[in-house]
Amino acid sequence: MSYNSSDDVEITKEDVLRVLGIFRRVPTFILRRVVHKNEDVVSRFTDQLEEYGSGLDDEDRLKIRKLVDMPVREVQKLLQEVYGETGASQFEILASVEAVSFLETNLKSLKRALFRE
Repeated sequence: MSYNSSDDVEITKEDVLRVLGIFRRVPTFILRRVVHKNEDVVSRFTDQLEEYGSGLDDEDRLKIRKLVDMPVREVQKLLQEVYGETGASQFEILASVEAVSFLETNLKSLKRALFRE
């Protein structure tokens, strides 16, 4: 299937889980700390992300593009749904009001790393 723009794709909670699921591996006390400090953790992995991005197919690139362009509150609604299904407290933390700035910062870094913007 070929897509011309991110308007042609829908982001689901499964997509959010695939893209942001890495946070599930982070112990909750560490995630709370980096969220509180609004740390840009994505920028620490720019080289790996660029390599990862080069291996993505068009549909995955468009889904990630749409995700990083979404308003953070919409992303957080999906994160809340993922939390409801998985029970992983990391997603509850990311869906909280306290994580808005953290998500904005890290989604911008992800966008820069994958799309060179």
